[in-house]
Amino acid sequence: DMRGQKASDFGLPNGTRVKDDIAIRWADAQNYYRIYKQRAAVLRQTDPGTTLTRNNWMVPLLGLFGFEIESQSGLSINNQTYAISHRASNRANTPIYIIGANDPAGLDRKPANATRRMSAHAILQEYLNLSESLYGIVTNGRVLRVLRDSSRLVKQSYLEFDLERIFEDGLYADFAILYRLVHATRFPLRSDATAECLLERYHQDSLAAGARIRDGLAKAVEGAIVGFGNGFLQHPHNTVLQQQIDDGTLTPAQYYHLLLRLIYRLLFLMVIEERNLLFPRAATPADGTRISRHRDIYT
Repeated sequence: DMRGQKASDFGLPNGTRVKDDIAIRWADAQNYYRIYKQRAAVLRQTDPGTTLTRNNWMVPLLGLFGFEIESQSGLSINNQTYAISHRASNRANTPIYIIGANDPAGLDRKPANATRRMSAHAILQEYLNLSESLYGIVTNGRVLRVLRDSSRLVKQSYLEFDLERIFEDGLYADFAILYRLVHATRFPLRSDATAECLLERYHQDSLAAGARIRDGLAKAVEGAIVGFGNGFLQHPHNTVLQQQIDDGTLTPAQYYHLLLRLIYRLLFLMVIEERNLLFPRAATPADGTRISRHRDIYT
């Protein structure tokens, strides 16, 4: 139901359904991945697989999403060269940095041999912060990240898709989300129209939604403090608590902090539960492991 999710928004011909196009792209992407994995299996152990990852996997995959990818030797700005390997010529030259799937540094570490002065992620982020490009893509074929120009220098901020898991486990629903969010039509068409692109609209919508959630959370926490606090004090079995309040052993400020700790522990539990982070996905009661037994008790 979000804006930008109609067939015409993806540049599809009249009469084509988005779901049908996703199914076609899924089948093609699976074929690309199968061939890529077959060729990757015979790579030398020391080969990062950069050329294979680029030419036989990521460039074809992004092509399925409507990108016209062109290779480049790098991008320069302020007398500094950034080894960003590709750009999307049909999307305001959106920078796309593809490294090898077997690169031991991955996306977040600087290579030990100093072929890059920073991690792949940091290189693209710094370029976005200094250039007119608002969005970019960095990937090693295993995961794909969409980065945005950001003033946050300490904590990384990005949208990530686990490509390896999507294709190894056949997660069609996850692929559909990838298609709907990373399709070329989501990115700026021109450098002077970045604010109009769908990714930026989604970004601004998320900021507005976050503000509403924060406002609502503050009111909810306030209500929870009053509800829990009065409830504990009024319960007939809480005589010890009532006595501590009466004789001043537990001050109002101390009681308030105890209530806050309880409420935020509950919030933390609810968040990690909703994200399936309490237990490993693979753990089942049939495993006979301590973790699976604990999960069985919990559920």
